[in-house]
Amino acid sequence: MQQINRGVLNCQDFMAVNVSTLMLIHPDDFGFAFVPSDSQPAKMVCILTLFASIFSAFIVSGDNVKLDYNHNVINVANFAMDVHNRMSSYPYAFKVVDILSDAAQLYPPARVKYTLQIQAAQTVCENHASVNLTDCALQSNAEIMTCSFTVIAVPGNDYIPKHLLSDHCV
Repeated sequence: MQQINRGVLNCQDFMAVNVSTLMLIHPDDFGFAFVPSDSQPAKMVCILTLFASIFSAFIVSGDNVKLDYNHNVINVANFAMDVHNRMSSYPYAFKVVDILSDAAQLYPPARVKYTLQIQAAQTVCENHASVNLTDCALQSNAEIMTCSFTVIAVPGNDYIPKHLLSDHCV
């Protein structure tokens, strides 16, 4: 792998640097200067190409974009399973073991409608209102079911109640 040394990077050096090396540069860590050797317009094109390459490398790689919806989707799936357990007459509680698909649709001002398809497995814990599913182990030959849930929630806010709009388990 090529190293980019701090100091002057001219157009010829840039042409020798590949895009994967440029992706290793943090945007706040530009410790080198771009100095054209003369004032020809072609040198400025090289400099602009360098900046465009660095910018597009960060956009394509997505290194700076961090989505925090996974935590919200997991919370919503567990909420929906908890409500489903409370409404059912199962002798043992079910627990989310996999999220097969999820979709989120924004409902202004700050609510999100989550449509989830999950797999749930039967636990060893009896199904009652105060069951804590995080402490429940799965049964050895656990019954597995697939559920579809639709939930309205405010992401990242546990003070505003979530609402289970629909649930169907098979």
